[in-house]
Amino acid sequence: TAITVTNRFGPIAAQMMYSLFAFISRTKSEESIWGGPLGEKFLSEFLRTLSIMLDCSRTYPGNSVHVMAQDLFELAWSFHDAQSSEVRYAVLAAMGTSISLVPVEFLMRVGHFIGEGDISSEWISFLEKCGFSDPDTDCRALALMIIGTIAETDHNRISM
Repeated sequence: TAITVTNRFGPIAAQMMYSLFAFISRTKSEESIWGGPLGEKFLSEFLRTLSIMLDCSRTYPGNSVHVMAQDLFELAWSFHDAQSSEVRYAVLAAMGTSISLVPVEFLMRVGHFIGEGDISSEWISFLEKCGFSDPDTDCRALALMIIGTIAETDHNRISM
Protein backbone atom coordinates (compact mmCIF):
# COMPACT_ATOMS: atom_id res chain seq x y z
CA THR A 1 0.00 0.00 0.00
CA ALA A 2 1.42 3.36 -1.06
CA ILE A 3 1.60 6.07 1.55
CA THR A 4 1.25 9.69 0.50
CA VAL A 5 3.26 12.21 2.47
CA THR A 6 2.52 15.92 2.20
CA ASN A 7 5.56 18.10 1.53
CA ARG A 8 5.28 20.48 4.47
CA PHE A 9 8.63 22.10 3.67
CA GLY A 10 7.58 23.27 0.19
CA PRO A 11 5.36 26.15 1.31
CA ILE A 12 8.15 27.71 3.42
CA ALA A 13 11.17 26.73 1.30
CA ALA A 14 11.39 29.99 -0.62
CA GLN A 15 11.23 32.10 2.54
CA MET A 16 13.95 30.04 4.21
CA MET A 17 16.22 29.87 1.17
CA TYR A 18 15.93 33.55 0.33
CA SER A 19 16.73 34.54 3.90
CA LEU A 20 19.97 32.56 3.48
CA PHE A 21 20.60 34.16 0.07
CA ALA A 22 20.15 37.57 1.74
CA PHE A 23 22.59 36.58 4.49
CA ILE A 24 25.33 35.65 2.05
CA SER A 25 24.68 38.78 0.02
CA ARG A 26 24.96 40.99 3.13
CA THR A 27 28.07 39.31 4.52
CA LYS A 28 30.05 38.13 1.49
CA SER A 29 32.83 40.66 2.07
CA GLU A 30 33.22 39.83 5.77
CA GLU A 31 36.54 38.04 6.14
CA SER A 32 35.65 36.97 9.69
CA ILE A 33 32.81 34.82 8.33
CA TRP A 34 34.06 33.59 4.96
CA GLY A 35 37.86 33.79 5.23
CA GLY A 36 40.38 31.05 5.93
CA PRO A 37 39.81 27.33 6.40
CA LEU A 38 36.80 27.85 8.70
CA GLY A 39 35.21 30.20 6.18
CA GLU A 40 35.75 27.63 3.42
CA LYS A 41 34.15 24.96 5.59
CA PHE A 42 31.23 27.27 6.40
CA LEU A 43 30.74 28.18 2.73
CA SER A 44 30.79 24.55 1.64
CA GLU A 45 28.24 23.58 4.31
CA PHE A 46 26.16 26.65 3.45
CA LEU A 47 25.97 25.64 -0.23
CA ARG A 48 25.24 22.03 0.69
CA THR A 49 22.44 23.14 3.01
CA LEU A 50 20.87 25.22 0.24
CA SER A 51 21.16 22.21 -2.11
CA ILE A 52 19.41 19.97 0.40
CA MET A 53 16.68 22.56 0.95
CA LEU A 54 16.14 22.85 -2.79
CA ASP A 55 16.00 19.09 -3.17
CA CYS A 56 13.49 18.79 -0.33
CA SER A 57 11.23 21.36 -1.98
CA ARG A 58 11.30 19.71 -5.42
CA THR A 59 7.97 17.91 -5.04
CA TYR A 60 6.03 21.00 -4.04
CA PRO A 61 3.78 22.19 -6.89
CA GLY A 62 4.37 25.55 -8.49
CA ASN A 63 7.18 27.45 -10.18
CA SER A 64 9.04 28.63 -7.09
CA VAL A 65 11.32 25.59 -7.09
CA HIS A 66 12.49 26.43 -10.62
CA VAL A 67 13.28 30.00 -9.63
CA MET A 68 15.11 28.88 -6.48
CA ALA A 69 17.08 26.39 -8.59
CA GLN A 70 18.16 29.14 -10.98
CA ASP A 71 19.21 31.38 -8.08
CA LEU A 72 21.14 28.56 -6.41
CA PHE A 73 22.88 27.76 -9.70
CA GLU A 74 23.95 31.41 -10.04
CA LEU A 75 25.13 31.57 -6.43
CA ALA A 76 27.10 28.34 -6.73
CA TRP A 77 28.62 29.45 -10.04
CA SER A 78 30.01 32.55 -8.34
CA PHE A 79 32.30 30.26 -6.31
CA HIS A 80 33.30 27.87 -9.12
CA ASP A 81 36.91 29.02 -9.10
CA ALA A 82 37.46 28.31 -5.39
CA GLN A 83 40.83 26.88 -4.44
CA SER A 84 39.29 24.64 -1.78
CA SER A 85 38.21 21.23 -3.04
CA GLU A 86 35.54 21.18 -0.35
CA VAL A 87 34.01 24.39 -1.73
CA ARG A 88 34.34 23.15 -5.34
CA TYR A 89 32.53 19.95 -4.37
CA ALA A 90 29.73 21.96 -2.74
CA VAL A 91 29.54 24.14 -5.88
CA LEU A 92 29.24 21.02 -8.01
CA ALA A 93 26.58 19.57 -5.71
CA ALA A 94 24.57 22.80 -5.87
CA MET A 95 24.96 22.96 -9.66
CA GLY A 96 23.93 19.32 -10.00
CA THR A 97 20.86 19.78 -7.83
CA SER A 98 19.92 22.95 -9.69
CA ILE A 99 20.48 21.53 -13.17
CA SER A 100 17.99 18.79 -12.47
CA LEU A 101 15.30 21.38 -11.66
CA VAL A 102 15.80 24.31 -14.02
CA PRO A 103 14.19 24.53 -17.43
CA VAL A 104 16.53 23.61 -20.29
CA GLU A 105 16.08 27.14 -21.64
CA PHE A 106 17.73 28.51 -18.50
CA LEU A 107 20.82 26.40 -19.09
CA MET A 108 21.01 27.60 -22.67
CA ARG A 109 20.69 31.28 -21.80
CA VAL A 110 22.38 31.26 -18.39
CA GLY A 111 25.00 33.73 -19.61
CA HIS A 112 22.36 36.46 -19.64
CA PHE A 113 21.71 35.94 -15.95
CA ILE A 114 25.24 35.61 -14.62
CA GLY A 115 27.24 38.25 -16.42
CA GLU A 116 29.51 38.84 -19.33
CA GLY A 117 30.73 36.19 -21.74
CA ASP A 118 29.25 32.92 -22.84
CA ILE A 119 28.74 31.39 -19.43
CA SER A 120 26.85 28.42 -20.80
CA SER A 121 29.99 27.18 -22.51
CA GLU A 122 32.10 28.37 -19.58
CA TRP A 123 30.23 26.24 -17.04
CA ILE A 124 30.35 23.24 -19.36
CA SER A 125 34.12 23.79 -19.67
CA PHE A 126 34.30 24.03 -15.88
CA LEU A 127 32.50 20.68 -15.54
CA GLU A 128 34.80 19.06 -18.10
CA LYS A 129 37.90 20.48 -16.42
CA CYS A 130 36.70 19.24 -13.02
CA GLY A 131 35.65 15.89 -14.44
CA PHE A 132 38.96 15.14 -16.08
CA SER A 133 41.63 17.05 -14.18
CA ASP A 134 40.45 18.18 -10.74
CA PRO A 135 42.95 17.04 -8.11
CA ASP A 136 40.09 15.86 -5.90
CA THR A 137 38.63 12.47 -6.86
CA ASP A 138 35.20 13.30 -5.41
CA CYS A 139 35.01 16.51 -7.48
CA ARG A 140 36.00 14.56 -10.61
CA ALA A 141 33.35 11.90 -9.99
CA LEU A 142 30.58 14.41 -9.30
CA ALA A 143 31.47 16.56 -12.33
CA LEU A 144 31.41 13.50 -14.60
CA MET A 145 28.05 12.47 -13.16
CA ILE A 146 26.63 15.94 -13.89
CA ILE A 147 28.04 15.82 -17.44
CA GLY A 148 26.36 12.43 -17.91
CA THR A 149 23.05 13.79 -16.64
CA ILE A 150 23.24 16.75 -19.00
CA ALA A 151 24.11 14.49 -21.94
CA GLU A 152 21.20 12.17 -21.09
CA THR A 153 18.79 15.10 -20.78
CA ASP A 154 20.01 16.53 -24.07
CA HIS A 155 19.67 13.13 -25.76
CA ASN A 156 16.12 12.71 -24.44
CA ARG A 157 15.17 16.19 -25.62
CA ILE A 158 16.52 15.48 -29.12
CA SER A 159 14.72 12.10 -29.23
CA MET A 160 11.31 13.69 -28.50
